[in-house]
Amino acid sequence: ASIIFKDKVIANGTKENPIIFESADPSFFWGTLALSGHNTSNSLINNVIIKDGSGDVVNDIKYVSMFSLHNTKNIKLSNIKLSNNNFFDDMMHIIYSHDINISNSTFNKSKYDAIDVDISTNINFDNLEIYEAGNDGIDSMDSIINIKNTQIMKSGDKAISAGENSTVKLFNSLIKDNKIGIASKD
Repeated sequence: ASIIFKDKVIANGTKENPIIFESADPSFFWGTLALSGHNTSNSLINNVIIKDGSGDVVNDIKYVSMFSLHNTKNIKLSNIKLSNNNFFDDMMHIIYSHDINISNSTFNKSKYDAIDVDISTNINFDNLEIYEAGNDGIDSMDSIINIKNTQIMKSGDKAISAGENSTVKLFNSLIKDNKIGIASKD
């Protein structure tokens, strides 16, 4: 099962009562939660927990993550907690998107990449904790990313992969116990 939002989303949970997307049975994984298309612009997601997802193909669009921002802009995500994805490539995938701000959030135990950013600009991460990514903590391709006040620890490959025509700026962050700290490639 997947949930694909096509219009603006305001998901505003509280610390005491977060909005939770999870499997009814943790031994089974569900599909993707996605904001897809221009009409999802200006969405706000706050105090949301997403876990036990994977990815999906819906209407010929392949969502390669448990949580996807696909072809959208001006999105604010804060106090989100993602954990325990499976099967597909990424825990969170941002593609063809602009002006995305993610703050005060955690990404824990991703199957492969915790966050993958492709062909996107002005992607801002502030005060994230990324722990035990199976592959990269943050992976980028042809994107412009700013990372501030972030901890990336115990990634199975790179903490940060600045690849294929990307500009990645890193400020006041901790990179510790990853196989490779930072790689610039292609």
